Amino acid sequence: MHTLSYKQHPLLLHTNAQSHPIPDTNNAASCQIILPQKQLQRRSDMYVFCCSYAHNVSASGKWLAFVSTNVETPNPEAELAAGLALLGPIDDKFVEVRDVYEPVEDGKRCVETGWMCVYVRKCAGCPCKCSI
Repeated sequence: MHTLSYKQHPLLLHTNAQSHPIPDTNNAASCQIILPQKQLQRRSDMYVFCCSYAHNVSASGKWLAFVSTNVETPNPEAELAAGLALLGPIDDKFVEVRDVYEPVEDGKRCVETGWMCVYVRKCAGCPCKCSI
């Protein structure tokens, strides 16, 4: 098995339960909004995603919204203000900061990460036998 070195990045994820779609999206059952880093004066983009009962992911008449970005300050929840402002009223919210790992090597082989094999670049004889 190959050994890879990893670099750690904290990722902030904000999950919301709502009784309405994201405003100004024409009552869309789902949508994705990417807020560019330059527009937010950040080093990384912010992602807003919403899906609804139409996708069988929530109770009838409910939506789930996610706002995520890389943590860049000591106050990670405040970093999501621009994305949260797009959502309108929020019924329930859950905030989580998770560590995300990425290989620091040249990426010439697959990275086995528990249940998931992350494709970096196809290589001959991948040790995890992921068939990529």
